Parts: sequence; structure tokens; C-alpha cells
Amino acid sequence: MKIQLEEKYTDPVTGGGNERWIKEKYQENCLHRMNHYAVMTINIKKFRGYHLRYGKDASDEILKEFYDVTDELLHENEWISRIYSDHFVILLQRESKEALVQFIYDTDWAGYQYPDPRTHMKIFYSFGVYMIDNPDDDFYTALNKAELARTMCSHVHLRNTSYDFYSSSISKKYLQDCEIEESAVEAVEQEKFIPYLQPKVRLSDEKIVGAEVLLRWFDENGRLIPIKDYLPVLDKNGYIRNVDLYIFETMCRKLQECRDAGIPVVPLSFNISKSYYNDDDLFSDYMEVFEQYEIPESWIQFELMESISFDDSARMMRLIPGFKKRGFVCMLDDFGSGYSSFQIISSLLLDGLKIDRQFFTKAFNPQDCAIVETIIQIAKTLHMETIAEGVEQKEYIDFLKHTGCDMVQGFYYYKPMPVDDFFHLLASQNEF
Repeated sequence: MKIQLEEKYTDPVTGGGNERWIKEKYQENCLHRMNHYAVMTINIKKFRGYHLRYGKDASDEILKEFYDVTDELLHENEWISRIYSDHFVILLQRESKEALVQFIYDTDWAGYQYPDPRTHMKIFYSFGVYMIDNPDDDFYTALNKAELARTMCSHVHLRNTSYDFYSSSISKKYLQDCEIEESAVEAVEQEKFIPYLQPKVRLSDEKIVGAEVLLRWFDENGRLIPIKDYLPVLDKNGYIRNVDLYIFETMCRKLQECRDAGIPVVPLSFNISKSYYNDDDLFSDYMEVFEQYEIPESWIQFELMESISFDDSARMMRLIPGFKKRGFVCMLDDFGSGYSSFQIISSLLLDGLKIDRQFFTKAFNPQDCAIVETIIQIAKTLHMETIAEGVEQKEYIDFLKHTGCDMVQGFYYYKPMPVDDFFHLLASQNEF
């Protein structure tokens, strides 16, 4: 629906209505009315990268094309506006959720029709929908509800089109996440995040030869807060890097104390969150902490998440050499839980693999064992150490010994424990 607008209402990129214009349309048609309108917000995924790579003119072409194609899908008394950058708002008058979902599918399919000729890229979107159920919501209240649905969608960061509808549960989850974010900052300041250590046992002699540093968070009553309640939030907002560095410094300080006191030490491994891979300061952040202490690099190991794509592997190939050049061991965590291939693994020049616990938590299974044995043999060919995670049954211990797995980390031998308990255990082992 091509329309002629006054300059004050016109978006210079699309030639359509701007934020001021769509706001007035909302006030005229939606405010204080119950007439089956929904507010839909749309964002073009990865648009910033496209803009940086191909420039403003090419980016504006995509925005204009999206506006024109989507505008053709609208019914009478429905409107679309670009409010800023690659963010659009649509007022839709559809009587059902199913009709709104169909509009999303139609818009997504339209993205297949205009790939950029230079890249043949498929355009993906994130949608948020607020089916207006409170006629007294002003424009920005309705807009924020739609945006909340869009940004809280679990698939919003994936390379495909995603959508969600606003509900009170989404609002509740958002407020809970905000509370977790605020509490996490306070927890670091008040040292409520506590490192726990889970021993790694060498299978050849069943001696403790290392440990993984795990995160624990206790509330003001001393109750353990489940990691599933806060880790996704901290990973999403990036604050996990602050927590990781705090734990890293805490353990570097402990290792220094052990060295000064002549207390036996084994290498400790630290997890690096996937969300941190894009951060160019990752290596320097860890080195800034490490260099404050007089401990050898051989006492520190780093574990990277297995759920990596080829894009992630390219970023890791820039990251890992820095750690290895300094003398740190780098391992891949949870191998077998995601989509990594041995082609990626070999190109990353890793020192070892931790075989995911999913292979060992069920009853003894010959099919899983065949897969594990293959992983171990290939790892040996690539000169990588292997560590089996989450092992609790003797049958698996016997099997892993037979197949030549190097180490086990699991409840069969030890549960995660406080730092002091671990070093007491290590000292008692060295007495024999």
C-alpha cells in the first residue's frame, strides 16, 4: 500500500512511515479500543555484520526491499514502519494467533525471494508479537511488550528465523532475569560465588592428577542455587566473564599460597564460556590475572565448550594459539554432546578431549561403548588425552581402562568438593 506522507512522518530509507507516524496510527486505531490489533516488532538478524561488510548503500537496499515486500503482505488498516536501524514495527489486525503466525511464515518466506546478489544470503528475522489485551496500553508500553517477546525468545540468537508472543510468564521471566543479574554483581562483590573442585583420576593407578574448577553460588541462607537458574542468564548478558575471571583469580591466589607453603598441587582446569569466544580481550584478561601470581603455566588448563560450529572454530583458532604459546593446556569439554567434527578438532590443535557424560549416565550400553571406544582411538591418533566425565558405574570404569582412556572425572571416584577439602585429600594421597 504505497502512501504519500508529509516529510515529518517519512522514513528517509524506506520512504514509508517513521516512528512518529506509526505511533499516531496506534493512537488512532488501537488505544482504548479492542479490535483485534497486534503490535509486531521485527529485527533483521546479523544485520550489523552485513552493514560493516558491504556498506550503508547495500544495507539500505535490504531495508527498503524488506519494507516493500512486507508492505505488500498487509491488509487494509495495517501499517509497517522502520523505527530505527533494522528494527521495524507493524500494526496487524488479525483475529487469531494462527493468522499472526501465518503472517510470520509469509514474511520469512519472502526473505528467500530477495537474497543479495553479491552474497546470495538468506535473510533471517526475529519477531515479537503483542496481541493487545489491554486497551489502555500506550504505544511504547505495547512496543516494549512485543520487544520483550522478541528478545526473550530462546532462539533469538540462532541463525534462523525466530518468534514469540508476549505473555505474563515472559514478563515474569524477564523480571527474574533482571533480579539474577543484580544479585550476581552483588555476589561477586561479596564473594558469594565459591569455587569447588572435582578430582580427575588417572585410570592406570587411580591417582588424582588434576581437577576441574566448578562454580557454586550460595544464597544468604547458605542454600545452593541451581546453576541452571542463573548460568543461561549470565551467559546471555555477558556477565559470566566477570564471574569466570573472579573464580580464576581466586584459584590462582590459592595455587600461589600452596606453592609458598610447599603444599602438593595438580593442574586445575577452567571453563571458558562460548559467549566469550568473540571477545578479543579474552586472552589478555586471563593473562592480566595470571601474571599477578608466581605460578607455572603447567598448573593451569582451559576447557572450551564442545557445542561449536565452523564459525566458532574459526574464532577458536585465533584464540587457542595464544594460550598454547604461553604453555597452557587446552581441552575440548563435553565432546559428543554437540556437532563438532574431528576435522574441526584436529585443526584446533587441542591437547585433549573430555568425553560427555551422556555416554555414561545410563545403564551399561554396548552401542555407546562402541562410540566411546572410537573417540578414544581417534584421540590417541591425534595425540590427545581423553577424560571421561560423569562416570558412576564400575562397568564403565572397567571398560574405560580396557580401551585406554586416560582419566575419569565422576562420582564413581569423587564428587565436587570445597577447595580446602580437595587439597587435604591431595595431601593425604601423597603421604602414601
